[in-house]
Amino acid sequence: MEDVLTYMGEYIRLGQNSKLLKKEATEDDMKAYSAIFCRMLGSIYENLQTHKPIFINGLICQPFHFGGDSDIDWLKEDAEKALHSLVYEQIHEQLRTVRIVRFYKDNVMLIIKPDRLRYWIRSTAIRDADETLADLRKQGY
Repeated sequence: MEDVLTYMGEYIRLGQNSKLLKKEATEDDMKAYSAIFCRMLGSIYENLQTHKPIFINGLICQPFHFGGDSDIDWLKEDAEKALHSLVYEQIHEQLRTVRIVRFYKDNVMLIIKPDRLRYWIRSTAIRDADETLADLRKQGY
């Protein structure tokens, strides 16, 4: 409800010039997103924990881990080009596809999206948690 009151009126009035589409998500935005995401999935996966977000030149990678320590040291600067090619696909000169990437490795789950605020508001965390739950269930977890 707060997301609608805070962002949607301006988005409808200003469209591409709204904060939702122009502003980069901040550490505080990521904390709010992660808190909602963990709260949603935490009712089923009690050991789900958040990790500090990684800002990668126009992308944000939000790591989560199940249980003990997480190993995300392998996600370094050399991953930037590969991540950009996963998230963005230029189809035509004026048409580009933007993907949301969920990557699972051992006890770590990464959510990788563009750094625009629209991808990291709390209401988006609810949708992402629903999609992640369906994905985890399909994989047998």
